[in-house]
Amino acid sequence: MSRPLAEEIHYRLYDQAGRLLSFNSTNSLASLVADVAVTAREYPAGRITAVQYDGPA
Repeated sequence: MSRPLAEEIHYRLYDQAGRLLSFNSTNSLASLVADVAVTAREYPAGRITAVQYDGPA
């Protein structure tokens, strides 16, 4: 069982052309990994880049 992180992670997922595919704020690495997995299934030919931001997505 995982514990929540002390801070929220604010992130956006982009494809190789710079198009925004997904964004979220979470305090769970499992949630971030799940979002990457779902986005990868939705865009199977894409190469996903995750970018962390200081504030809410």
